[in-house]
Amino acid sequence: MIEVIIRSKGNHFIVTQRSGSLNRSDNIEGLGQEVSFDYVFNRHDRYTRDLRPELGDGVILREDNTELFEGTLTAFSDNYAGAITYTAFDHGHILAKNQCYIQFSDIATDVAITHLCKCHGIEANCCSIPEKVNKNYYGDTLADAIKDMIGMATFATGKKYRLEVRGQKVFVEEYKDLE
Repeated sequence: MIEVIIRSKGNHFIVTQRSGSLNRSDNIEGLGQEVSFDYVFNRHDRYTRDLRPELGDGVILREDNTELFEGTLTAFSDNYAGAITYTAFDHGHILAKNQCYIQFSDIATDVAITHLCKCHGIEANCCSIPEKVNKNYYGDTLADAIKDMIGMATFATGKKYRLEVRGQKVFVEEYKDLE
């Protein structure tokens, strides 16, 4: 069974029994996963009015102590009929929405990716990519800049790399390293 956990103001609340219509999808181009679910909420029940998830709260999906998804509530739809539909995106959404303004001059690709992520408060785990980056990124999204650097390295060496967001960390790995 998949558990739905809301992280709000430092507290974790298991709301599985009040959740339904759980949908999960991912988008390789957008680098993110999306989760939507219905949350039963009765405005007239004084015992349940205390926990209504808010935009910006965290969402975790877990099955058998394995984390399937971690993200942030970004939208909701409330028709006042007893259930609120929430939409959450994982942290890959941050890469697709934030822009970067940076110039790289003769820096190894892995160092450039790690530095770019660090500048935006994102932790990165990047395999060794020694090909040099000499390019300006002004107004590009973080995702586009990282994909461009990976693409240039792939073109130069023929090695393929995969960009993935797991939890709150960015991973760049060679395809041969994947299970």
